[in-house]
Amino acid sequence: MPNVKCLISRLLLAIGFLLAWVVPANAQASELRLSLHKDWGYSAGGQVQGLFTLLVRGPQDMVSVRFDLDGEEIATLTQPPFALQFNTDKYPTGWHKLSATARTSSERTLASNVINVEFVSAEQGWQVTQRIMIPLLVIIVGVILISTLGQFLLTGRGNAVLNRGRRATMESQVERSVPNANGLLRGT
Repeated sequence: MPNVKCLISRLLLAIGFLLAWVVPANAQASELRLSLHKDWGYSAGGQVQGLFTLLVRGPQDMVSVRFDLDGEEIATLTQPPFALQFNTDKYPTGWHKLSATARTSSERTLASNVINVEFVSAEQGWQVTQRIMIPLLVIIVGVILISTLGQFLLTGRGNAVLNRGRRATMESQVERSVPNANGLLRGT
């Protein structure tokens, strides 16, 4: 049994050394971070439409950032904040790769992560939005109606209204069964 414990300890130690080498390599790769933010429009499940901002975060000594769409330059900014606002309607619909490259004052060139998104038309965005919003609105209205009805019945107001209705029905039945001056029943 001691050999198994020794073997597990050595295996865990080896994994620790491997992770120590892998993590710094990934930290260098993510030194320049590109993110996509919706300003106005539609965004769901990798599909986007409307006005968006590409934002780059990286080292303090960045002097320029080039933004690319499918490997082609769409803009270069030379002053912070390195944020590019763009409208997806100005580009063809379909899948696209968004990326950025930064140059630092020490002449280093850094590449960002790649963001894969599908630009869709305004009509497609509205169709998906309606498929989501209409059932959601139905649920919200249903919950409001049920909670209002529940409050109405639980606070006793509902019982008072029901009892008032029953009393009125009983009174009208009594009125119909009492004879009038001619000896006839009312309501006949």
